[in-house]
Amino acid sequence: MKKIVLFGIALLFLPIVFSAPDTTNLVGYWRAEGNGTNEVNNTNYFNNASTAYTAGGRNGQALNVIAGNAFNSQSFEFPDDNVFSLYFYLNCTSPPTSPNRALNWKDTGTNNYLQLYNYGYVDYANSANHFCYFNQSPWGNATGHDNYTSIVAVKNGASFKTYYNGTAICSATFGTFTYNLDSFTIGGDTAATNKASCHIDEISIYSAAHTEEEVNQQINRFYPFAASAPDTTPPIITYINCTSCYTDTTPETAPYQTNDTTPTFNITTNEAAVCAIADVNLNYTAMVSEDSLRNCTPTGGTQHFCTLQPSDALILNETDYVYVGCKDSSGNGNKTSSSGPLEISLQQVEVHSEEAIQAGIEASVIWPGAAVHTNQQVYLRSSNNNQLRGTFDKLAVSGSQRWAFNYITSVESFISGLFNITPAFYAAEYEKMTFQQINGSVRAFINSTNT
Repeated sequence: MKKIVLFGIALLFLPIVFSAPDTTNLVGYWRAEGNGTNEVNNTNYFNNASTAYTAGGRNGQALNVIAGNAFNSQSFEFPDDNVFSLYFYLNCTSPPTSPNRALNWKDTGTNNYLQLYNYGYVDYANSANHFCYFNQSPWGNATGHDNYTSIVAVKNGASFKTYYNGTAICSATFGTFTYNLDSFTIGGDTAATNKASCHIDEISIYSAAHTEEEVNQQINRFYPFAASAPDTTPPIITYINCTSCYTDTTPETAPYQTNDTTPTFNITTNEAAVCAIADVNLNYTAMVSEDSLRNCTPTGGTQHFCTLQPSDALILNETDYVYVGCKDSSGNGNKTSSSGPLEISLQQVEVHSEEAIQAGIEASVIWPGAAVHTNQQVYLRSSNNNQLRGTFDKLAVSGSQRWAFNYITSVESFISGLFNITPAFYAAEYEKMTFQQINGSVRAFINSTNT
């Protein structure tokens, strides 16, 4: 009795659109849609029990090959025992125990058979061993059509070749079969130890030895596992949430309201990617080439937590913008940022700016010891009778010297005609600066004029 025993190794491959198989030289076609009918001649060859079929096949249902069970065909004649092409889909949750047989032809009443192992070939028909390693791994354990492997076996006289998802994985030369292939089995050899827990789907047999080109044409038509066009699409940001915008009642919608000058965003992309956040409208690669600390965490997934770095902190202004750049595993990214400008509405700008000026004073050479006044009105009169009155955010006093500082927000104006009276009085006004920039400018101004 001649048998074919199908096992294999499942990997993740491309989604497909199914069409009818090529009918040229087609002698057997089993869809495994709840029954074992050969749709070429509407004859039943396999187990018709409802328990034999399961959802989650490569196309609809699949034949559920349970360890310890095999589904025997009724009489099926190969038109030519040495010229045929066999196609099928396979997903196994666990490998068979030794020997790990994937295909098994055996003549009725004889010990002549050919076995295709997942680690090589053995040609018993000609009393010779022929090994052709392919070691496909790992075994899959997921259901659904994307987790099936396409296997094609082609016999052409003494030549035997197998294809794994459209790629020839090994070939060998054997003697021609002199016995009759009069039946076959799907699901295992007669011994339970030679079986695996597998789903098998969409089995077709052709009475022709397909060439490699024909195999790929057929796979692209019905089992399209050939290489897809390269991915050229940048990742898309599908969700944004400002997780540190505690005062914002709509943190998923711009403008994002926050008191935090280095806010954190929860970003979701439509595919696995790496992302970064910055105050400049650059793509991911340019962002991290300037500062690798801009990277979001974790890397390589679809969810990203992105915190603006102190060096990119928000300008102390009612409105500022940040940008998120992402790149997928194929290297695709936008020319500039992936997000475009994310508008931030910074709250309590006056408070932040006064704190920055205070920090600059305390970092200067007049600290400790200087007296600091907040919202201090100052009257100035120079020797040439220039006069000025204004209110300053901070006034620092050290000995006979005074330093007055203002930070101008978007709703304020600069003091017109501001002047210094050296060395007694110095004044500075700033705008559109970060906390750190204000801090540094105040410190440097005091240090350079202190006497």
